[in-house]
Amino acid sequence: LLTKMMAVDSFYRELGGIVGYQTKILGFLKKRGSQQHGDIAAFHAPDFIDISEETDEVREAIYLGLQSLPEIAEMYPLAGAADRLHLVDEKTGGELPAAKLGYSGRTLFEGLIRDLQAREFLYYKIFGVAVEVPIAIMTSEEKENHHHVLEICQMSGWFGRRKESFRFFMQPLVPAVDKQGNWYLLGPLLPLLKPGGHGALWKLARDVGIFRWLKNLSCKKTLI
Repeated sequence: LLTKMMAVDSFYRELGGIVGYQTKILGFLKKRGSQQHGDIAAFHAPDFIDISEETDEVREAIYLGLQSLPEIAEMYPLAGAADRLHLVDEKTGGELPAAKLGYSGRTLFEGLIRDLQAREFLYYKIFGVAVEVPIAIMTSEEKENHHHVLEICQMSGWFGRRKESFRFFMQPLVPAVDKQGNWYLLGPLLPLLKPGGHGALWKLARDVGIFRWLKNLSCKKTLI
């Protein structure tokens, strides 16, 4: 228990560690409980650039984006629990992470890599230069997420890419709470732990040096 809580305490040190984490949760619950029911909420569509129609502006944007590929890295937040998918290994009965979801004969993770390789190949065809985009991947221990993602990379021979072009960093699991803010317990000293949300990507990448790694590779942008 202490080993797992030390990771949480370190990650939330700016909030005051595990105590600050719990205080923040109780504050959110108190604020939600004090809100009046029946408040009208308005939802507004976000501004966006329409690329569904091929125009001169769209073609120019595509070209400029492709031209910038050597300065762009990709970041994959694959640490989620994906409980709603209810993915199960047919042989072992064990639960699987979203990265293992099969689609068109491949896992979703493989689909991400193939999509990137298609852009890299298009860059090579247009500019005559081979480029290998660095990939930073946030995993977690949830449903052996980290193990499964690494296994896919190893079994595929790292997709024909250099192993050094990948960087993995693990998101800590945090205690799940009930409506009163109490920790869910699976047993004595055994709290139910879940990934704390994809928003952890930014802080974790800073803490473990992912941004320094990308800067040293002359990357100025990341595609999440």
